[in-house]
Amino acid sequence: MSVMSETEVANRWGMSPKTLQRWRTKKRGPPYIKLGKTVRYRIEDVCAYENSQRKLPRDVTDAPSDQASSAVVPPPSPITMPPEIPKMSLPEALRRLKDGTLLR
Repeated sequence: MSVMSETEVANRWGMSPKTLQRWRTKKRGPPYIKLGKTVRYRIEDVCAYENSQRKLPRDVTDAPSDQASSAVVPPPSPITMPPEIPKMSLPEALRRLKDGTLLR
């Protein structure tokens, strides 16, 4: 499983890491993994969130400008939750995260 840091996701989307921090307090954005103070995002969850935010352009021939478009947009695919993370001490979790053995 590949993960991205908060800074990597913020750079990918052209925003500040503070914006992602604010989103997490408001339960907005993609699912995340938090170990101590370290926040990581699974690449699959980042891509799923991006796809869920996709907007289709309105065809100007569909409706007059004073009416809303009647185009039916399918609902976004559900985002799967990350697998259960085993219980471990913070130092052990940080060591495993650093050496790449966590969440594989």
